[in-house]
This record gives sequence, C-alpha cells and structure tokens, in this order.
Amino acid sequence: MNLISVLALEKFTENILTQADQLLEVTVEIRQKKVGVDNEEFIEGMVGIAVPVNDDKNYMVAAMVFHAPTVRMDLDIVLTYIST
Repeated sequence: MNLISVLALEKFTENILTQADQLLEVTVEIRQKKVGVDNEEFIEGMVGIAVPVNDDKNYMVAAMVFHAPTVRMDLDIVLTYIST
C-alpha cells in the first residue's frame, strides 16, 4: 500500500487526475524528469511547474514553484523556464 492509494482524490477541474493508478504513474515521471507540472489541475486558468532544490549531498531540501495565469502565458511558455 502507498500513500496515493488512500488519498481522497477530488475533482477540482477537468484536468485533474482522480485515479490513483494514473497519479502514481505521473509521480514516477516527475521523479525521473525532476519537474512537476500543473496544467490547470487545481485551479482552472492557472498553470505551473515545480522543481526540486537539492543540497550539496543531492538531498532535496526545498522546491521552487512557478505559477502563471493562462491569460498571461500557456503551459508551453512556462515549460521554457526549465533549464536543463
């Protein structure tokens, strides 16, 4: 059993994932890419990204998050802020 399987996944917008197996797949992808994406999943009209901030031993100590209203920029533009 994992944490996701016991969460109450509420539908806030049309884009939100409400199936535990789908959300688990996305978390694996986020861990691999080291980028989380919010495509109007929590608030309609708001997109964002989140990246980890690691210390010198590569432990995650914080996260940096960027959100923007879709009237100012769409998700494709937000994703250009990620440096590789």
